[in-house]
Amino acid sequence: MKKKILAHEYDEMVQDQYSQFGHLELVIRQGKNLGMSADEVLKARPLPTTRATLYSWGWITRERPWLEGLAALMATEWGNDDRLFADLGGGVSRREAVRWMEDLGMKWKEIPNLAAHAEADEKHGDMFLPVLAEFGSGYEDKILDAARESMELYGLFRFGVALAMEAV
Repeated sequence: MKKKILAHEYDEMVQDQYSQFGHLELVIRQGKNLGMSADEVLKARPLPTTRATLYSWGWITRERPWLEGLAALMATEWGNDDRLFADLGGGVSRREAVRWMEDLGMKWKEIPNLAAHAEADEKHGDMFLPVLAEFGSGYEDKILDAARESMELYGLFRFGVALAMEAV
């Protein structure tokens, strides 16, 4: 289990096929393509709803039983899984990328964070399924509740972004 978690975090934080410097570098590159400096991206003040969501996800993964924390993490990866949302045009990152391309005239290579997560999260979402299958018997309701709560938090996160966009 620990090896799987470390493999997931290595992909996100250190390097994978999408970046030699972790996924934060993808966000910085994407920001540069919007005319922002790396410093502006790194020092951007989070929206209150973003901060609340991140704190809540941190609490779920740290304080709830480990299977529930794992399910909460996996749910966020599943939200980007094109296979699960083919009837909607793909997962969240793919659909957001399409909007960026349509609305902002950007190309796929100019939105590396969205492009990476439209693909990488399929692997990440599947990575822990065997763990849930092995250890989750008898805890299905709690696992599903944690995943549901995580998606509710994701909705709050997106709602905050939508309000901020509307204000612009």
